[in-house]
Amino acid sequence: MTRADMMLIILLATLTVVSIPMTHVMAGQMSGDVVALTSPYGNDSLELPWDPGRRVDIQGSIGAVVLEATDEGIRVVSSSCGDQLCLEVGVLSAANPIVCAPNGVAAFLVDSQGGFDAVSR
Repeated sequence: MTRADMMLIILLATLTVVSIPMTHVMAGQMSGDVVALTSPYGNDSLELPWDPGRRVDIQGSIGAVVLEATDEGIRVVSSSCGDQLCLEVGVLSAANPIVCAPNGVAAFLVDSQGGFDAVSR
């Protein structure tokens, strides 16, 4: 491996690390976005407008999951599951859905216009 190869690897790694926080900024919530909440196994779906101060309790398969909207965005504030990983996920965004797998509860950010964020063939 030459010195130029090593410099290229370091440059690419640095660009990758710097660009990760920017994706969270660019994929943040907009006031017109809608949050789709699904209960265990996708049987129910509820779409709510994003309003700061709103708190929603969703009954999961082993207990309740509580989501709260703040000025930063929507996050899980309590869950009845043992791992509590959904609390550590942070703020809901298009790039960062919230899923409480043991409870079967998920929250996704949906475009208020119903548009696609990507198309695959």
